[in-house]
Amino acid sequence: MNIIREHVIKHWDTKDYLELFLPQFAKILSVKIQDDQLYMWVLVNDELPETQRKFIMARTGDPIEEDLRNLTFIDTHRHKGLVFHFFEILE
Repeated sequence: MNIIREHVIKHWDTKDYLELFLPQFAKILSVKIQDDQLYMWVLVNDELPETQRKFIMARTGDPIEEDLRNLTFIDTHRHKGLVFHFFEILE
């Protein structure tokens, strides 16, 4: 059965990669800050096996070293005067 889940993202710095285990074919819906905490909302089928997924966050003006062909845009969010952009890194 498909369901939307939220994941609390702790200690994610713009220089770090985020790795999550999500059910196969999971769809990233949004990444936002809510109550000063970063969340990712994902449409999943919990009956499918999990696979590792890799993400990166960059502020406007930050260099992104990943090959553009391997990046899928997820979301942009403003917080305390900064603008953050979220991408999945496809392997």
